[in-house]
Amino acid sequence: MKQITVLFFANLKEKARTSKIQLEIVDEMHIFDLKNQLASDFPGIKEALPTALVSINHEFAFDEDPIPQNAEVGFFPPVSGGSDNTVFVSITENEIDLNELLGQIVSRSTGAACIFTGMVRGETKRDNPHDTLYLEYEAYVPMAIRKMKQVAEEIQTKWPEVTGISIVQRVGRLMPTTPRL
Repeated sequence: MKQITVLFFANLKEKARTSKIQLEIVDEMHIFDLKNQLASDFPGIKEALPTALVSINHEFAFDEDPIPQNAEVGFFPPVSGGSDNTVFVSITENEIDLNELLGQIVSRSTGAACIFTGMVRGETKRDNPHDTLYLEYEAYVPMAIRKMKQVAEEIQTKWPEVTGISIVQRVGRLMPTTPRL
């Protein structure tokens, strides 16, 4: 068995009628399991748990993350209304269609959209000048997806007005000027 501290914030604190609890959990418990236990122990927060943001020891956490001994686990309501926030993350070998990405995140209430895209530089003039014929990108997909989701959550926490995020990484052989986003 492990001892942990669970913290509730904003309306989750109100619905749980407490801001902090000490809890004893089984050794192999993950965030998903903790959410199920809390839904049972605190029925008032059950509906909010599927979309709640979670942290373990001050770092964003996800359902599949294991909970360590003496962890401090925070539960936060989703920013900007939760289900209205749209987040798409993916890794692809296919060409990236920027209009399609915009279509995923733009709604009738969107006033602006920002796109950042990186590309393969064919000619490098600074530091170690050289030409690049191509780059070969690869990814450890489960880890990369997890980190991309973490970045999106950090953006939405810091800037709640952001309601749509699409993060795509291109992998495979990319030629100069090829967008890799």
